[in-house]
Amino acid sequence: MINLRHKNHHPSFAKDLIYYLPSKIIPALFGFLLIIVLTHSLAPSGYGRYAFFLALVRLMDTLLFSWLRQSILRYLQEYNAKGLGAEFERDVSSLFLVVLGIEAVVSLAMIPVMRISFDDALLIIGLFFPITTFGYLSTFCQAKRLSAFYSVSSVIQSGVQMLWVICFVYIARKGYQFALLAIGVGYLSGVIYLIVKGVRPGKFALHFFFSKVKRGLYKALFAYGLPMAGWLLAFQLIFQSNRIFLEKFRSATEVGLFASAYDLINGSLSLLMTPFLLATHPVVMQLWAKDRDKIGIERLLERVSRYLLLFFVPVFFFILVFQEKTFAVLGKGYGVVGWVVPIMVLSSFIAQFSMYTHKGLEVMGRTKTMLTVGVMTVFFHIVLSFIFVKDYGYPACAVISLASYLFYIVIIYGFSKRYIRLRISCSSLCKMCFTAGILSIMMKYGGISGWACKGILETCLVSVVYVLIYGMILLVIGELYEEKRSVVAYFKRSIVRKV
Repeated sequence: MINLRHKNHHPSFAKDLIYYLPSKIIPALFGFLLIIVLTHSLAPSGYGRYAFFLALVRLMDTLLFSWLRQSILRYLQEYNAKGLGAEFERDVSSLFLVVLGIEAVVSLAMIPVMRISFDDALLIIGLFFPITTFGYLSTFCQAKRLSAFYSVSSVIQSGVQMLWVICFVYIARKGYQFALLAIGVGYLSGVIYLIVKGVRPGKFALHFFFSKVKRGLYKALFAYGLPMAGWLLAFQLIFQSNRIFLEKFRSATEVGLFASAYDLINGSLSLLMTPFLLATHPVVMQLWAKDRDKIGIERLLERVSRYLLLFFVPVFFFILVFQEKTFAVLGKGYGVVGWVVPIMVLSSFIAQFSMYTHKGLEVMGRTKTMLTVGVMTVFFHIVLSFIFVKDYGYPACAVISLASYLFYIVIIYGFSKRYIRLRISCSSLCKMCFTAGILSIMMKYGGISGWACKGILETCLVSVVYVLIYGMILLVIGELYEEKRSVVAYFKRSIVRKV
């Protein structure tokens, strides 16, 4: 059992988590609604084109800017500790503007290579700039732990995006082009908010000759950032290449079926996973930068992993029972074969959980090892895709993705555990799985599943009861003892303060 009162537990982790929760809960709800609206407004082929072009944009953004964002998260705290934070921001902003210009040239070069129309190319370029700029500014919010600004900008971005889609795609029926424009307009709104609030690192000015730290900084950025960019690109290729393979080997319609299902699942799990990751990463880097606190990092990762599994296990077993209701909210003609659903859910969870399995390599700066394993995983994924996707379509994509993420976790953790171990209690995991599994069997063969499948409202009601019973059983058997003790202690302190 995890001791939540260990002295190395970082006190601001919970505060950051609370701030990051709305930054993901509200956008995730908007994203959930966005998928519903788009699938009711576009044919599967239209959603397929939307997903295909968005995949290209994400890949280009990862290729050109991920190294810079990862370097900011890695080194900002260290340069602040040396009193060189302002110069760090100026030099990084110079690099950002240079790469932004390179991005424009690369985008124009894509037109003949990708064999897309000039209008679609302009649309892609229009998406690049707000997405990359928002990612750059929000990275500084995360690195500086301006979690409130991050939350508000994310809510504005998703809200404007949703409003645009409703007006122009759902009501006016303008097609997938306006759905893509909605993405750009939403991110642009978030950029404007952050700039107005003063998130302007380096004032977006070029400073090539006056920095005292430039040479060492650039060396550090490229040594750490470029391998990280390659690793992130590899991860994006695993995620996005499914859509590209389906577009080339099958059809835009099949891209739409697979992408809408995976977007719904991945977005729903991100609602749970991403706030923890955003809150955990800066704390890990702070603990390592200040004291090389390996024990504190391991205890934090153990605590986070426990909570993620505590929430995910009942979701997975519930979906095993209600596969047929998972995509009831999507438009007519959408949805995937039932047995593929739990495969996609497990794949999405493992992909996001893998972010914790390489923390040892990340804090030690072993990014070349991360890159090597990432490239091996992409090669594994692409080879299997070439063999199976053409004949078996999106079910093959789902199985291959799961196999690829498992392949990555096994290999990367073999290297990472030399520096930082990720401890998971097997007894706790068994209790969670046993409790959720028994409840699922009782629902399936006790007649409840038939009633719950009558409609979305009934399914939601059963899911709430299911989670409550799951939590109560874990509480009774003592699995939630530490959590209960923390909650009781919190209320006691609140009562004492009021008195």
